[in-house]
Amino acid sequence: MQELREDLKEAQEALTDSENKIVQLEREITWKEDTAQELTSQIKDLELQLENRAVLEQESTTRLGELEKEVATLRQSEEEFTHEKEALQQQLYDNLMQLSALQSKMDAMKQGVDGAGGPGGGMNGMGENMHSEVSLVKQLEEDKEALERKDREVRGS
Repeated sequence: MQELREDLKEAQEALTDSENKIVQLEREITWKEDTAQELTSQIKDLELQLENRAVLEQESTTRLGELEKEVATLRQSEEEFTHEKEALQQQLYDNLMQLSALQSKMDAMKQGVDGAGGPGGGMNGMGENMHSEVSLVKQLEEDKEALERKDREVRGS
C-alpha cells in the first residue's frame, strides 16, 4: 500500500507539474497572440501611412508639373513684354529723331522768315510743318505712355 501511495503521490506531483506547464504554455500563447495582434495593427497603420504618402507624392508631382508650366508661360510672357518694350523704345527714339529734325527745320524756316522780311520768304510750308509737329508730339506722348505701361508690366511680372 505504501507503494501505491508513493505512486499516487508521484502521479499527483506529475499532474501538478503538467497543470503548471499547461498554465505557463497558455500564458505564452496568450502573450504571442496579443503580440501578433499588435504587430498586425502596426502593419496596417504603416500600410495606411504608405498609401497616404503615395497619394501626397502623386499630388505633389502633379502640382509641380502645373507650376513648371506656369513658370514657362510667365517667362514667355516676360520675354514678349521685353521685346514689345524694346520695339516701343525704338519707336520712341525714332519719333524723337523725327521731332528733332522737324524742330530744326522749323527753326531754319523761322530764321528764313525773319531774314526774308516778307510773306514769301518761307511761310508757305510752315503750316503743314506745324501740323506735322503737333501730331508727332502727340504720337511721342502716346509712345512714352505705352512704353511706361509696358515697363510697369515687365517689372510687375
